[in-house]
Amino acid sequence: MRPVQDPSQAVEGLLTRAVQMLNANDMAGAENCLDRVLLLAPSQPVALYLKGVVHFVREEWASAEQLFHRALELSPGQPRVAEHLAKAALNLASSLSRAGRGDQAQTVLTAALARLEIGRA
Repeated sequence: MRPVQDPSQAVEGLLTRAVQMLNANDMAGAENCLDRVLLLAPSQPVALYLKGVVHFVREEWASAEQLFHRALELSPGQPRVAEHLAKAALNLASSLSRAGRGDQAQTVLTAALARLEIGRA
C-alpha cells in the first residue's frame, strides 16, 4: 500500500512539473498538471496564472484574461499577473475590433482596467 501524499506536496510537485512542461513548450502536458492542481486546490493562484499562460500562448485571449483576473483577485499586487492580464485583454479587444465588434472590445478594455485597479490592492 502506498502512503498518502500530503496534498500540498502534490500541488508543489505538479506546479514544478507544469513549469518544466511550459519551458519545453508542452502546453497540453502543462495544462494537464495544472488541471490536477486545481482539482486539489481550486484557488491556487500560481496554477491559475500558469494556466492563463497556457491559454495566452494558444492565443485563447478570453480564457487567458479570465484566468489572469482570477489569479490577481486571489493574489493582488502581482506585477507579472497584471501585465499578462493587460496583454490578454488588449489582444482580445483587438480581435473583437477586427471582427467588427468594437462595442465588445471597449467593454473588455474597460473591465480589464477595473480589474487592474483591483489587483493593485
